[in-house]
Amino acid sequence: MNKVFSSVEDTKSSEALRQLRKRTKITADFLDEEIGLVAETTVGGDEEKALKYAPVFEKDIRENFKPLFPQPKPEEPKEPIDFIEKKR
Repeated sequence: MNKVFSSVEDTKSSEALRQLRKRTKITADFLDEEIGLVAETTVGGDEEKALKYAPVFEKDIRENFKPLFPQPKPEEPKEPIDFIEKKR
């Protein structure tokens, strides 16, 4: 997954209010996994807050769009060892 963080500017506020209302947009794409999905969200705070939220965002996207992501094949059950020995 590729992530891009960008600040969201509120140009109608004073500098002090801008610092309090700072928001960061997270844009995530899954093109490196050959999945044509791009998702965006906005986090209250700076890039550090966005970095902390990014794994949660990725998990939510993978869950919400589960059919797009290949699922691992379940392992076949193995016979218990004591059952194999009894057959011999």
